[in-house]
Amino acid sequence: MLIDGLKLTVIGMGTVFLFLILMVFIISFTSKLLAPFVGILEKRDELSPPKNLQKSSKKILSAIMAAVHQYRQDFESKSDI
Repeated sequence: MLIDGLKLTVIGMGTVFLFLILMVFIISFTSKLLAPFVGILEKRDELSPPKNLQKSSKKILSAIMAAVHQYRQDFESKSDI
């Protein structure tokens, strides 16, 4: 019975180990495959509105961004005390 338990343990751990090895290879292959597309998604400024908004949406978004910016400045100045 002890031998059966050891066999089951070795088979289970071996299966997990092989799965993890396979996962590492798949992740590294995917990163090499997608490397040419890294520059497509560039980080944008936090306070710049998206380019495809209408004028009224831009005004609303600008007001929201100004309020968030003011809140962050007030919060940082209060945390310095």
